[in-house]
Amino acid sequence: MKKIKVLVASVVMALSFSTVALAALPANTIIIGDKAYSMDYISKNLGQLSDILNNSTQYQSIYYVNGLSKIVNLFDGEELSTTSSSISSSLTYYDGSGNKTMYTRSGNSTTGYTYDADKTSSKINATVTVTSIGSMYFISVKIPYASDVNVAPYTLTPKYFKVINNGTNTSSDLIKKIGTPDTDNGESNDDYILNLVTTDRTVRIQILSSDKVAIATSEPKTLSVATSQSVPFNLDNYYTPTTSYTYTNTNGVGNLNNTGLATQSNGWIYYSNLGDGGGIYKTNGVQSYKICEDNAKFINVVGDWIYYSNYGDGQKIYKVKVDGTGRRIVCTDQASYVLVSGEYIYYSYHSGNGTGNIRKVSRDANRSAGSNITSDEAEYLTISGDMIYYTNKTEGNSIYSVSINGGSRTKISTDSAKFITFANNQIYYVTDSGQLKWISKTGGSFGSIQVTNGSTGSSAVIGAMNITSDGKWMYYTDVADGNKLYRAPIVNYLKISGDKYADSYADFIALAGSNVYYSKGSSMFIANEPTISSGASSSSSGSSVYQYSSTAVAKIAQPLKVVSYDKVATPTKNAVGTNTSNLEDYLPDKITAVLSDGSVHEVLVDWDLNPKTTNSAATQYTGKVVGYGSKVSLSLSMASETIPVKSIKVINNAGLLDDKIYINKDDTGAEMSTKANLQIGDVIKVYRDSSKSELLGQDTVVPSLGGGLLNSIITLAQNKTIADNAEYVYVTRTSSGVLESDVVQVPISGVSGTPTFAISTSDVTLTNYGTLQNGLSENDIVQIAPTTQLQQGDIVNIYKNTKDNGKIKIASQMVQYVQSSDPFSPNKFSATISVPAGYIEYDSSGDTYDGKNKIYITKSTQFAESSWEKAIKVDVNQGVALPLGQLIISGTSTSGVFVRTQLDQNYEYYYKVGASTPELGSIITDISGNPLSGGWTKFDKTNPQLTGVVNGNDVYVLQVYIDPKDGGKAFRCSHATAVVTP
Repeated sequence: MKKIKVLVASVVMALSFSTVALAALPANTIIIGDKAYSMDYISKNLGQLSDILNNSTQYQSIYYVNGLSKIVNLFDGEELSTTSSSISSSLTYYDGSGNKTMYTRSGNSTTGYTYDADKTSSKINATVTVTSIGSMYFISVKIPYASDVNVAPYTLTPKYFKVINNGTNTSSDLIKKIGTPDTDNGESNDDYILNLVTTDRTVRIQILSSDKVAIATSEPKTLSVATSQSVPFNLDNYYTPTTSYTYTNTNGVGNLNNTGLATQSNGWIYYSNLGDGGGIYKTNGVQSYKICEDNAKFINVVGDWIYYSNYGDGQKIYKVKVDGTGRRIVCTDQASYVLVSGEYIYYSYHSGNGTGNIRKVSRDANRSAGSNITSDEAEYLTISGDMIYYTNKTEGNSIYSVSINGGSRTKISTDSAKFITFANNQIYYVTDSGQLKWISKTGGSFGSIQVTNGSTGSSAVIGAMNITSDGKWMYYTDVADGNKLYRAPIVNYLKISGDKYADSYADFIALAGSNVYYSKGSSMFIANEPTISSGASSSSSGSSVYQYSSTAVAKIAQPLKVVSYDKVATPTKNAVGTNTSNLEDYLPDKITAVLSDGSVHEVLVDWDLNPKTTNSAATQYTGKVVGYGSKVSLSLSMASETIPVKSIKVINNAGLLDDKIYINKDDTGAEMSTKANLQIGDVIKVYRDSSKSELLGQDTVVPSLGGGLLNSIITLAQNKTIADNAEYVYVTRTSSGVLESDVVQVPISGVSGTPTFAISTSDVTLTNYGTLQNGLSENDIVQIAPTTQLQQGDIVNIYKNTKDNGKIKIASQMVQYVQSSDPFSPNKFSATISVPAGYIEYDSSGDTYDGKNKIYITKSTQFAESSWEKAIKVDVNQGVALPLGQLIISGTSTSGVFVRTQLDQNYEYYYKVGASTPELGSIITDISGNPLSGGWTKFDKTNPQLTGVVNGNDVYVLQVYIDPKDGGKAFRCSHATAVVTP
């Protein structure tokens, strides 16, 4: 600790310095190499800083930021010139809690340099909607683009996010994906949007890695009430250190150097069951489950994931979720002494000749090889801070240290060591002669501890050794006593005494929870706490006599058997593309099985992730049902990569005109903003529906002129054109050697060349006859006044929009030419459309829906129909009285004017000059037949003479039904122009 004391003293002295070098780093910062540390961090991590200082080639180049934000040399007080660039251009700053922030150097040798927090990194851009609901707020958050998330200086890939909100008194348990849904493969917005209802608009966003462990947490931000706002969240100084990142004894450093057979996490013990081929089991002391069939060693549990070396697959590094799903290959290297620390997995790499180099690989890697840290032949890896400690077989198993980036390689001890384990801020290890020793991590102090057998006083020869996480107890095997298991307290004495813990031979020891596991050959046991023998309370020497017992860890016998299951599994989705590295993403984690009691269960499947049988279009997988041993197979066919929707443009020309589908280049020749990765020979197909029941057209991609962007144009003609009312077409791609891709649903944005029809509603006359209770009615009439917007061959269409069935065409009629006395006037056409009775019916209910009590009028040319959106909308009123029939009003001024039509003697009749047809069933008279205020005049149906009618009057004749309760009701009505001669 001498150098640490010098360092702290130097910091205190530096407080009085006044210098001129500029820095935006916080005061009281120590700069070592490319890292900067606050004094709070140093005071909490003196041991770690000792590792850095004593293994740093830059020890003489340590700087300090004083209270005036000036950078000075820590030991001589010399200022760092404002034009100096001797410090790294990028610094990782550690605050008192271990949070990291990136600082970058700016400026130049002329203006001087300064360090500022890197505001271009460590940010999230989220799309947020906040809606006020009384005193509550509905908040919707999504992060649509992975490029909008930067978590530097951390290196794990951001994959998920959570929202932390005080108004809900907790962080949401919901975890959502970063990005946009892959709708082509069945994903929905629900996977990518997080919604919450709260009283508090202040939120923080937490970013998680692919194994759902928190990487960083943003600053708190109070959101505005607004729709679809882009909100930047700053991550600087808000990193949340996660205990899962820092590898501690709780996760079993000593366990990993005993082949990592067991560990504990969140109340569960995870162990490699040697009694069942090394498969991974989990137990909470009450329930036990098998979650993986692999022969697992060096088990690490981080968050929801278990990382391990799979001795059943060439010691590749695998991971599997704690529930047994998501099993994947992380690293293809042959690995032992696997140790997860922070964002990386560190391990001893065996390339086939036992070289044992130390390597590291990202925790979220996929079938990757690691990168080399040191070429030493290393065993018994442990990590403290930024330093790796190990035994170097090349140097006679001496203890070495090296930084996690490969620098500062230093020999700490020349002893031939094994089972090195951290405890009480120092390294304990066992020598080849079986002696227990310790040494400081800097090598500055060391010592040996004599371990004796408590019952005989004889010296123990230690074979294997493990130390509890609190550093109080050591479990070891005594070679001098047949490698039996002992326990001794760890105290700072030169001599300690151990007691037998299990009267059984043991190879390796694992400590998890209160359990002491040990291996014996290919078997595994739990050593039970020794008990005093009931037969004899003491030996001849007066000491207590103990009984020892162990519980064999055996394969769990399933109480039920699998009697039937799908021996041929179904992929979760179609495998896409020609890259076979991600095929396991399509393998189902579980299949459905029927057990011997008739129950149906979803059972785990471990697939062989190195399939043996492959061809150009399909890969054959085999799997094993976890815990049951049943075999299952799956044939995974490779499908072509889908074409991005945004790389496709659809030109839907009106009616039967040719339609065009453009890919990568639009109809003007301009490149699309999103481009499909087309290949020469790709076959592009266009279908009318998603089931591919009708092929509309196809094209084969050929080399482009001049070697430009590959593109495709598909022409749809005649009966293969797209309907004007179509909303989508469906496009696939078939690449050479693989199957046709899934369909991509491509939206159609409007119709090109659509006819226009924009007459005024005043040019439309709708005669809507009412409907009686017995259904009796008349055809309704729609009349279009003569207009130049109608041409020879056009057809007028009548639609209505119903509540339940939507748009329905109810009538159509070809237009008629209207002659004009002016031979120079433009041609005009009109239309009279008879609509079947009852098709236009007034809806008097309280229901509301678009188009209620309206009709829509369009026109069709020989190629196309005018758009529904711009249809002429005409209001529908209550139905009028039914037509009376043929009506003539004629007579002379001397003999009188008469109604000349067939009159029914069962009804009364009234007339009116210049009226309009009343609604069917409207009350016209009282029960005595006296007309109400409405201007109607009764006439004698036996002598139907009218008074007051002159030539040219428009006369309405109304047939009235006398209802004994309500009075006279309008029933039928017609009108005619009076012809009166002198």
